[in-house]
Amino acid sequence: MAKKQQENCPHCGSYDIRPSRVHRKDPTLKSIIYSPYRCRNCRERHWVVSRRFKQASTSALAAGIISTIAIVGVLNYATPIATTSLNSMAENGQASTTHILAEQGHADAQYELGLKYLKGDGVTAEKPTAIKWLAAAAEQGHSQAKQALTNAYLNYGARDSQEQKQAIQWLTQAAEEGQSEAQFILGNMYAEGQGVIQDFQQAAEWLQQAANAGHVESMYRVGMMHVIGDGVPKDRVQAYVWFNLAAAEGNHQAFIARSEVSQLLSAEQITEAQTLSREWQPSVLGSTESDGNTPTQITQVEH
Repeated sequence: MAKKQQENCPHCGSYDIRPSRVHRKDPTLKSIIYSPYRCRNCRERHWVVSRRFKQASTSALAAGIISTIAIVGVLNYATPIATTSLNSMAENGQASTTHILAEQGHADAQYELGLKYLKGDGVTAEKPTAIKWLAAAAEQGHSQAKQALTNAYLNYGARDSQEQKQAIQWLTQAAEEGQSEAQFILGNMYAEGQGVIQDFQQAAEWLQQAANAGHVESMYRVGMMHVIGDGVPKDRVQAYVWFNLAAAEGNHQAFIARSEVSQLLSAEQITEAQTLSREWQPSVLGSTESDGNTPTQITQVEH
């Protein structure tokens, strides 16, 4: 059922998504137009135009095409974006609705439209147009758009060093706002020295924040850092904890690493690590302070 609404997760590309609940803090207008979904793989939440709203908008489009054209004309009829929107109306009621809402300044619609142009989903793939809409959403504080904008620059090729710097700025903002996937990407960039000066301490801090929020890949990376001692002290007990948590979420690499590190621990250390694993709880949005906390400190477990 989920695949009929959204083919895959906009964050990690996984098809394993499920409907999510509407939260009390979600904007009323947004919950009327969109339906929330959550990815079982990366655990990120995203929004898809609801089937009922799409059907309603398509019916309204068929009944009032002249009014719709007039609205688009008032918004910005002469621009290429508006022209593309008009050309696609007869074929895709959802796409035209997204165009209209984006032109009206709705950040969620701008974000969704940017992804469409980035991926060529129902429209011709156009990186400049994708960046335009993603930047519009990002400038309104849309964290997911900031992350997607970074991916547009980095994965589809930054034209120059200025674009790359801008991409890292957007990514850093998204990470600071608690987007665990952005924290994971930024942490890896610092670990590998990709687009930034290599800095294992910075890498550990960002990956730790993402791991604190339950980001599975980050859990595995933090475990590896504790094994090697990159940016954090060598600590096999902590390494076992993070491998154990990631393995419980289905990470095969963590499963293997946990088995290997367990051979280097005493029975008492394994018991301690398993206790910490049971008592660990993810933070809501990930810590916004880079204090390098270990699982023990995060859960305030005394041992």
